[in-house]
Order: sequence, then C-alpha cells, then structure tokens
Amino acid sequence: MRALLVPLYLLQSIGLILSSPRLFSKCLIPFAIGIASFVITVAFGLYYRADITNFLYHFDTNWLQFGLEWIVSFFIILFCAFISYITTSLLGSLYYETITIDVMKTAGLKEVADDPSFVKALLRGTVHELYKLIFIGTLSISTFIPILAPLALPISFYLIAFEYFDLPLQLQGHSFSYRVKVITKNLTSVLMLGAITTALFLIPLGALLFTPFLHATAIKSLAKWEESNVLKTSPSHS
Repeated sequence: MRALLVPLYLLQSIGLILSSPRLFSKCLIPFAIGIASFVITVAFGLYYRADITNFLYHFDTNWLQFGLEWIVSFFIILFCAFISYITTSLLGSLYYETITIDVMKTAGLKEVADDPSFVKALLRGTVHELYKLIFIGTLSISTFIPILAPLALPISFYLIAFEYFDLPLQLQGHSFSYRVKVITKNLTSVLMLGAITTALFLIPLGALLFTPFLHATAIKSLAKWEESNVLKTSPSHS
C-alpha cells in the first residue's frame, strides 16, 4: 500500500521545492552544472565526430560515412548525457545534500550528521556512483544468463532508487547494513520510485530536472516508514 503513495509524494515534493525559494535556488546550481557539462562534452564530441567515425569504421564511401556519422552522433550524445549526469551527481552533491537535509527537517526526520561539506558530499557521491557502476556492469552481464535475465528490470529499479533512500539514512548516522536492511524491507516502495525515476530519466533533461524532487520523494517515504516504526529514530552504527 505504501508503494501506491510514492507518486503522491513526488507531486508533494515538486510543490514543496517550487514553493520554497531557498530550496529552489539550491536546485539551480546542479542544473547549471549539468547543462554546462553536457554542452561542453557534446561540442567536443561532435567536433571530433568525423575522426571518431573514420577511426572506428574506415569507410571511404562518402554517403555511407555521412550516415554513419549521424549514428555516431547519436551515441556521442547518449555518452555525453551519461557523463553530464555523473558530473552533476559529483559536483552537485553538496547541493543535493543540503536539499536533503532541509527536506528532512521539513518532514520531521532527525538529522544527526555534521554540517555538510563539499569534500564529505563528494566522497559520498563518489561511493554512490561507484556502487551504481559496479552493479550496472554486473547487471549487464546477468542479462545474458537465462535464469537471471527476468530479474534484470526489478534489480535495475532497486539500484536506481537505492541512492535516494540511502543518503538521508546515511546522514542520520545509520550503518550500511542497517540501511540496506531497511531499504530492502520496503521493497515495493523502492521499486516504485525506481520505476518512476527510470520513466522520468527517459525525458530529455529529466535527470537534471527531477533529481532534487526524487530525493525529496524518498525522504517523504522515509518519514512514513518512521511513523510506521519501520525506521529507527536513533542511529545504528556499524
């Protein structure tokens, strides 16, 4: 039942952030970082598009090379979007953490971490991205294994949403094992947020536009878990 409320929490989070000049202004910095990194990497990639095409395919037919350049352009843009997302997640990590802390206070969740710093936020963001890359690589391999292939989609949703739930729990001081236990115990809500996140990220600029709202959505879910005594109010250290 809690999973069905996740879309509602997303709408509430959008309203909360857009109605708060303080929260909204913090969202603009990661967005600007993402746009700048995307434009720079795309310009660089397209500038060397012909060289990349010749290096990969070595075709001499001009019309065929023209077609291949457009195919290469498509993959260049996809790769640049991925690089832009990673760059934004890392360089904008401090702003995402401050947004998370502000929303946690609004939702009544106890926040026990020290004042956020860029170094700590960057380290936490790097760890999350490494987790994601390792799991995505493992998941990509598992799709070729018949027994594991049907699980690829739900596992993807879980991994995509994990970061949004993990960050506030980490800021509360909970151990990694406890965080995994709580997140997995509320699997349906996590999968719902993962499915929503996947759909939103398919929209152009969706990752840049919706990431702050997704952080807030996870926090609202955590607040409900706390009301249901699923989440401890005191930190559980390892």
